[in-house]
Amino acid sequence: MGINRKCPKCGSGKVQLSSERNKHGFLWLILFGLYYVVWWSCKLMAAIAVLMCFDWWFAIIKKSQGKGYVWISKRIIQNNSKLYYCHDCGHNFRA
Repeated sequence: MGINRKCPKCGSGKVQLSSERNKHGFLWLILFGLYYVVWWSCKLMAAIAVLMCFDWWFAIIKKSQGKGYVWISKRIIQNNSKLYYCHDCGHNFRA
């Protein structure tokens, strides 16, 4: 990991990245399942449009310059928040 995170509560550098997954139950699926599918398909269409119009061209330009490129369409689809845990004070924070 290139960036060293620090705890906002105690300022310690002993923080650990934790993986967080959203888990929804059956009631959530019944109430919001259709809306979630529509929302996810809209996000997918936007990501495909960004991929075709923007990402490919910038990836080609950066490749010719010998540099790497961070795909924006991947960030649209994978909207994961990172949760950190401080080993000194036990504080959980998002970054």
